[in-house]
This record gives sequence, structure tokens and C-alpha cells, in this order.
Amino acid sequence: MTAAQWYEVWIPRSGPYTLAAVRIVVAIQALWILLSRDPAGVSAMPSIIWQGVPVEWQIRFLLVPGIPSIEFALWSLAIISTLCVLVGYMVRIFGIVAALLIYHLAPLQDLLNTTTPWGKGLTIATLALIILSCSPCEDRWSIASRSENRPYQCYGWAVMLIRLLFAQIYLFSAVARLNISGWDWAKLETVRNHILVFRLAEPSLDTPLNEFLVSHPAVCSVLAAGTLLFELFFVVAVFIPVARLPLAIAGVLFHTGLWFTLGFRFPNLPHFALFLDFKGEAKAPTSIISRSA
Repeated sequence: MTAAQWYEVWIPRSGPYTLAAVRIVVAIQALWILLSRDPAGVSAMPSIIWQGVPVEWQIRFLLVPGIPSIEFALWSLAIISTLCVLVGYMVRIFGIVAALLIYHLAPLQDLLNTTTPWGKGLTIATLALIILSCSPCEDRWSIASRSENRPYQCYGWAVMLIRLLFAQIYLFSAVARLNISGWDWAKLETVRNHILVFRLAEPSLDTPLNEFLVSHPAVCSVLAAGTLLFELFFVVAVFIPVARLPLAIAGVLFHTGLWFTLGFRFPNLPHFALFLDFKGEAKAPTSIISRSA
């Protein structure tokens, strides 16, 4: 198989509008998380809160405890930089700036929670902003739109990588489940036991829906098997266009179900919009490979 054929197989035919939409989705989701956090307030917490933060974490993420004015300034700069990405202004610069600032700010969420900082909405944005800064995502839907028509690979590689970053959340989750519990995870007791435990811990989850699920173990078994299959095969949406919209809709329904049954709120829910393709885009007639040949 020639290099051009490999490009045809692995690099999706995404155009400038699809990449611009990815830029907008990533920026909006990052802004949503940033605006709902208070890093300055966390930095101003008493020193006893910071005692559980290892020194290597403080060095790795450049955390400065007890100086909220610095964190407020960095938080404000992160918002401004992400807004520039949203409108497509100097993304090559502000994409990197926003990514570095979010990398610094994201771990502050962990100080007032018992879980780890990943999975709280900013991991994908941090990596995606770097990818966007290296791509021609300003060609459409930006205040500096160039309206250029480049070979589709110029747009497709960035779209594919960002979608893959999001899809790996489910793939690695499924691999972890299989590694720990094997296929026994998809048995009828799994979902049922989760619902019973979470209902005890959170009275608001004692709903008619959960009562129905608990009293119908066969339905719980179907949900457990469906969850595992969804997590295993969602990565298909990255490479097969016809599967993108159905799997994205299934993902939204999946997390909506988790919200109503277990109270899990998924901060990356807007990222399912990354799998929307925009048709009718102008594509350059020659690819990078053929043009350079």
C-alpha cells in the first residue's frame, strides 16, 4: 500500500468547517468549566488544605498556595485566551497559552474533592487546544477567516486526533473493567448493586426509575452489557463516518441515564458534538501526497 493510500485509509476527509466546529466545541466546553471554578478561592484556603498536596505536584503544576491574586490573574488570562480560540483569533499563540494555563489550573479542583483531577472536564481541552494551535482551524468561522481551500489532510488529522482523545476515555475504561473483572462485569448484579449502593448514599436517587430497575434484574443485565459494548466500540466513531452520529447520540443517552440513575454528571458531555461532520465543504482537488509527487 502506497503512502497516498495510507492517507486515504487513516486520515478522514474532514474539511475546514468541521475543524472550525471542533475548535468552537472545545473552546466553549473549556470556558464552561473555567467559569464554573474559583481557583483564587482555592488558593486562599487555609494551609491545612494544602498539606495533602505533595511537593512534586506543586512543582509539576506550578501551584502557588496562599497567593489568590496570582491564581485570579492566571484564571482571567486563561478565559481571555480561550475566548480568542473560540473566535479564531491568533489560535497558534492563544491555543498554547490557554492549554498551559488550563494545565496549571485544572489540578486546583482536586484540593476540595476526594477524587483525582482527571475526569473533571479539562483534560481533553488541554490536549485539544495544543492540537488546534498546530492546525489551520481559523480558515472558517473565525474573525480572521482566510477562506482557503487546503488538501483535506490539513484539516482531517487534527479532527481525527481530537476525536480519538475523547474516544479513548471509553476504550480505556472498558479495558480497565475487563482487566479487573473480566466479562463477569456485564452480569445482572453489576448495575443493580450500583443503584442500590448509590440510593443508600444519596436519598435523591430513590426515584421510580431506580425502583423499576432494581426490581427488574434482567434490564440491569442488559444495561451492564450495553455499557461495556458502548465503551469498547465507541472508538469506531473516529474512523467510520456512518457510525459517528448514532454513537454520539448513544453517548448522550448513556450519560443522561447515568445522571438520572447514579447522579453522575459528565463535564465532557458537549464533546459529543465533536463527531458532527459538515458536508458540502470545498476541498482542494489534490492531496498533499499527490501535489508533492
